[in-house]
This record gives sequence, structure tokens and C-alpha cells, in this order.
Amino acid sequence: MNKILLAIISLCLFSPEILAQNKASLKGTRIRDEVIYLVLDSNKLEYFTGNQSADSRKNVSEKMRFSLKYNHCNLYIKWVNPLKYQFSFRDTLLIDERDKIISDFIKGLVARFGISVDTSGAAKLAKDFNVQLKEIAIRSGKPLLYIPESGFNDTGLTYLYLALLSNLDTLESGEIENINSITRLIEDLDKKNSVNIAGDISDIYQALFNLKNPVQARTSISLDSAQIEKYKSLYKEIKGLQELVISKIKDLKIRFNLLDSFTKTVITEFVYRTTQNLNSNKNLTSKIESVLDIIRKSLKDESVEKKTQGYFKIKSIEFDEGKILESSLQITEFKLNPVTPDRSGKGPIGNVTKANTIKKTMLFEKYDIIDIWASAGIFHSTASLVGYGISNNIGGQFTVSEDTIKRNSPVVALFLNFDFNIGSRYLAPLFQLGIDPTKKNPFMLLGGGFSIPSARFAITGGAIWTWNQSLDKLSVGQTISSTTELENDIKYEFDMKPKGWYLGIQYNF
Repeated sequence: MNKILLAIISLCLFSPEILAQNKASLKGTRIRDEVIYLVLDSNKLEYFTGNQSADSRKNVSEKMRFSLKYNHCNLYIKWVNPLKYQFSFRDTLLIDERDKIISDFIKGLVARFGISVDTSGAAKLAKDFNVQLKEIAIRSGKPLLYIPESGFNDTGLTYLYLALLSNLDTLESGEIENINSITRLIEDLDKKNSVNIAGDISDIYQALFNLKNPVQARTSISLDSAQIEKYKSLYKEIKGLQELVISKIKDLKIRFNLLDSFTKTVITEFVYRTTQNLNSNKNLTSKIESVLDIIRKSLKDESVEKKTQGYFKIKSIEFDEGKILESSLQITEFKLNPVTPDRSGKGPIGNVTKANTIKKTMLFEKYDIIDIWASAGIFHSTASLVGYGISNNIGGQFTVSEDTIKRNSPVVALFLNFDFNIGSRYLAPLFQLGIDPTKKNPFMLLGGGFSIPSARFAITGGAIWTWNQSLDKLSVGQTISSTTELENDIKYEFDMKPKGWYLGIQYNF
């Protein structure tokens, strides 16, 4: 017996075949229900299962295996701001235009604040002229040329009305009344056009970017959506005023041709500038609506479990029988470096930059109590076989002989192993089927044993079956003329009784 054990150990240590085996990885974390909850805490991704609480969460390793009860599972995550964190799975095609939306949004803001005009001086000048206008109107007996007391926000308009003031003596009463009619429309359009919508939207975006929890997010969506509807109503009012001003300009006639042309040109250009501003603001409003949609979508599919309220589904896992789904997750964190513009439109605009990236690979497989793996090696056997050959080659004649293979011989075998996963890293019952691929009629091996999964070590043993050789018409000692005659006469029959026993040690599988 000592010699047998020594032979086995020697074969395991020195035979290269014994190490040439498929590695059997340990079973992954068992998921007993159909859900996995994730928590992103700073730069660390953690998880817990449905039968656990958030207090028991563990770190998700760089490459982690999950064994599911079924072929499907849902991933939930504690709410994170989708403007700050982007989740992308390599195995799933996700159409996420967040980067483009934000990029276009920032570009739009930069374009909006690229030019600022300070009209406060001209507005003060217009206010001072209002005092003088009243005196002129009283002396001349003509209607008062109406100029808004606070002046205009548009520089071009300010210069136009300064020109009208300079040529007031050339204007007739009817012309002044027509100009005043247009002026009141222009005043209203100028005020509505000067609303700093771009600055407000910049404030909205920064507030959205800094949301901390879903309660804040829902409140912000409600308030911001209401504000956007107000902007849309304002856009309709501006559009209506633009049409009225253009209509009035067509009917305006000033006898002094140069002044008539100058007035119509300046007002038309003013309307054009308000149209540009309107289109820009509409574009920004559309983009902030897209940002709100991103926030809104992140609040869908909330967990119905009371203990996991505030967790939202980010991915459904599903795969076919016999498959393993490998999902590469990349979490990109973004950082906002904003500088809020003042109401005049001054000041630089910040940008969104990538601050950090987390990468994880998750393997999803269906849990099975049996873990199957293959191995190859040399094992010690006690089988003895009877075979037939020839001897006594005399005068071209051969004699049929019988040979017996020696006992206690090594067996080269390929094994299919079945580990019964009882939840222990230190002991697992094992069942195996084997075959010796080196023979025409190979050994068949059936046995069992136990493995220590954590050490990748197993001891197995069992019975050996094979095909017996027998003579059909010839007999031992009979003289034949060729080896072909013997080969054609030998029959092979599978023997249902074990022919011997084997014992093996497997390591590093």
C-alpha cells in the first residue's frame, strides 16, 4: 500500500499531464432571488441582495461572478444624479445622448453670453431727454414723442430715438403719433426680449447638476417644468409682438426720406435681433428639457420594496440556458466647473469634464448545485487484462498465445467531474466519469471522492471497466499462418464486471 501511495504522489508531482486540466473556478456569489442592489459610494461600488439589507453591502470586485437562481435578474442602484454619473454596459446598446445634450447646452450658453452690451449710459441719456421733450411739445403744440422713461435695452433703438429727437422739428403731428404707436410695441418687445432666460437656464442646470436625492429631483423637475412653460408663453408673446411691429413699420411714412429709411432699417434690424435671441432661447429651453428628461428617466422603475425605496432599475439581465453573460460596466463621473453669469450676460461659462472612471466586469451564470469541470492525468490502477498474440515463428507458422497485462499499472485518462456544491470552500463531494483515450477499446472509469475547492485539490477513486478480448474460432496454442488471421478472429465484448480499481490525486484544477 505504501508503494502505491508513493507512486501516486510521484505521478502527481512529476507528470506534466496531471497539471494540464481545465481550471474549475469557485462558484460565484449566490443570488437567491431575482434582484441585486448596487450602491455607489464615492469611488466605490457596493452591492447587497434582496434577502439582505443595505447595512450588509459588500464591495463589487474588479471581476465578480454572480450565480443566479434563474436566467434573469434586475440590477437596481441607489439613486445617483445622472448628470454627474453615466452608466454604460458593453453588452447592451444604450442610446444615451447626455454627453451631446450637455455639450450642446454649454455651447449654447457660451454663444448666448459671448457678447454683452452696456446700454445704461444711453438709457440715462434718453431719460434726461424725456424732460426736454415735454418742454418742446408744450412750445410747439405737437404731440409728445414717446420714449420709455427707462430707455431701451437695445443699443440700436437708443440711437434711433436720439436721431428722432434731433429731427423732431421735421416731424408732423401725424408722423409722431404713428411713431408713438410703434414705440409702445417696441418697448414691450424690448422688455420681453431682455429677460435673461439664458442666465436662468444656466442657474437651473447648475441646480440640477447638484441634486443629491430623488426627493429633491422630483421637486426640481416640477418647478423647472413650470418655469419652462412660462418661457414658452413668453416666446408666443414675443412672436406676436414681432409680427405687429413689422406690420406697423410697413405702414409708417415719414416725409423726410433719410429719416424714414433710417427708422425702418433700425427697427427691422431690432426685430431681427429679437428673432435670433428668441431662437437661441428656444434652443436652450429645448436642451434644458432634455436634461430634465434625463433626470425624469432616472426616477423611473423605483423598487417597490419598502426597505429599498430610492433604488431604481438600471439594467435587466437575461441570458439563454448554457450561457454566461459577461457585462462590462463603466461608470463615468463628471465635474461641473460653472461660473454663473450675471444678468447682463457677462462672465465666462464653466464646462463639464470627466473627473473619474470606475470599471467593473460582472459575470452572470445560472446557479446549479453541481459544478462540472474536466481534467486529464495519470492515475494508478489495479486492472489486469487478457490479450492475445503470436509466438514461435517457425517455418512461417505462428502459434496463438495468451498474454496478461500486469496489475498495478498507470492509467492515462480524461475525466468529466461533477462537484456537488454544498456551500463549502473546504469540502465538496465529487463524482467522475473517465475514459482512457490511448486505447482502441479504452478503459471506462467510474468513481468519486471529494475536493477541497479553495486549495484546488481532490482525491478520487473508483472502478475500471473495459472490453474483454476473446477468440471466436481459434484457440490458444493453435498454429496459424499470419497475424491477420488472429486479428480477424478476436472479438471484443464489454465486461459489465469491474476489471480493477484506480486511485488518483488531482491538483491545480
